Amino acid sequence: MNLSMRETHTVFQIAECLNAGMECSEMRQQVGMYLLNLLDADYFASYVWDGPRVGFLHRVAINMSEDNLTHYEAYFQYHDPITPKLQRRKQATAVSQIMPHSALKQTEFFNEFLSVDGLTYGLNFHAHDGVNNIGDLRIWRSRKRNDFTKRDIEIVNALGNVFTNGMKIAKSKREVIDELKTDLESETKHSLAMNPDFLVREYHLTSREVDVCMALIQGLSDKEIARRYSVSFTTVRTHIKHLFEKLHVSGRTQLIHKVLTH
Repeated sequence: MNLSMRETHTVFQIAECLNAGMECSEMRQQVGMYLLNLLDADYFASYVWDGPRVGFLHRVAINMSEDNLTHYEAYFQYHDPITPKLQRRKQATAVSQIMPHSALKQTEFFNEFLSVDGLTYGLNFHAHDGVNNIGDLRIWRSRKRNDFTKRDIEIVNALGNVFTNGMKIAKSKREVIDELKTDLESETKHSLAMNPDFLVREYHLTSREVDVCMALIQGLSDKEIARRYSVSFTTVRTHIKHLFEKLHVSGRTQLIHKVLTH
């Protein structure tokens, strides 16, 4: 499969993003932006499957309305004629491979959900850790474009293993952070390590670095931190970089462990 220079550059950007150790939602959001550019697509959504709850959670989306996605999560994911079949495929699959477009257009799912935002032609990839579906990529084009080609499917399949590994790492980090947070909650709320003055004195942090550090401990994503403090995503990443340098750690999990167990 030959790629153009633009496609090759975008594929490298996706691979770099998936290996950057980002928080799960932020990683999928960034990958989605690159995939839309790579595949000349218009819409993106991604969920993580929750087996015990039997549903898709932790949504990220691009160019889709909040109300429509909320409707999907409350109703249409349980009345969806295509996604369960795509989920079982464990490889990149165009929607038209499991249901002809002419048939899809006759469904409630298409007329009351997909067409509301203009989604017409879809391509999905569902990552599995060997047993469970741990995350997915849902890429869609509007009716102004053509359906996804065999080449498009091959490109997403080629990225599938990297995406799956990225999701496994993100899931593992999330579990470690949740465990640390549980340990913290069992300790005194007046722990010295959680005292901002201690962080300033021990690690020479600025007041904003303290804010970001506390937010990381709370499990907030970069995007959520940016929103909380009304700063740009780039500014948040800069603060996190400085935190890693000052605490002599290489990632969020190490940072949280060092602060909470000092």
